[in-house]
Amino acid sequence: MFAARPEGHFVFVFALCTVCSTHKIWDVGRDTATQLAELNSVGEVGMSDILANRSVRVVILILTFGVVGGGGYAIGHSTADSGTAVTATTTTKPASAAAIVDQAIKLQSAGDAASARKLYVQAIQKDPQNKLAYYNIGLIDQSQGRVDDAENEYRLAIAVDGKFANALFNLAIIRTAKGATDEAIELYQRSVTSNPKLANGYFNMGLLMYKKGDKSGGIAAIKQGIVLDAALAKRVPTGVKLDG
Repeated sequence: MFAARPEGHFVFVFALCTVCSTHKIWDVGRDTATQLAELNSVGEVGMSDILANRSVRVVILILTFGVVGGGGYAIGHSTADSGTAVTATTTTKPASAAAIVDQAIKLQSAGDAASARKLYVQAIQKDPQNKLAYYNIGLIDQSQGRVDDAENEYRLAIAVDGKFANALFNLAIIRTAKGATDEAIELYQRSVTSNPKLANGYFNMGLLMYKKGDKSGGIAAIKQGIVLDAALAKRVPTGVKLDG
């Protein structure tokens, strides 16, 4: 089991001159079923883009080395029911975990991370298998510098769904920053296996492999990332030679 998430526990965020990322935080507020489908299908994520959503800005851990990869996936969305239903006798139905997550997403998107986090915790109390609640708490914690707490939340989300590419990708960023290169490579591999269109997953994994000494494997992964997103070609570090 993972450790309980301590409230108010802060750790210093630091820059690591190895791998960086850019990632898109998707718009929120649309149909949640549609957004969940996007969460499961989008392949272009990285680190600098996470700093610029059209509706919300999140300050996130930045790793610098080619400016690619991912400091956090988008806010996760659930397929919620109506949450509160009124019967003929005007009796209200308690909100489901999914409905609570939807409420939390709106608060998180509006910049009220503290209130959103409380609601995510409530959702988990109702449904301990709600991976999106764990994941979104992880985003909040990571954006506020509580990297250890974010790591714990991503691991909880992955414990619920071992193929949750978003959480695998974000956890890889954190593990890279902590110097756990082998684990980060494994996490990136799992993320691209779950989402073969995850360009930055290949790219970041390739950079780590190259740096570790597996130049042929690293180059292959980097090139695969560029095939999926040609813009990544401009972010190849000068020290990485793709042609030899």
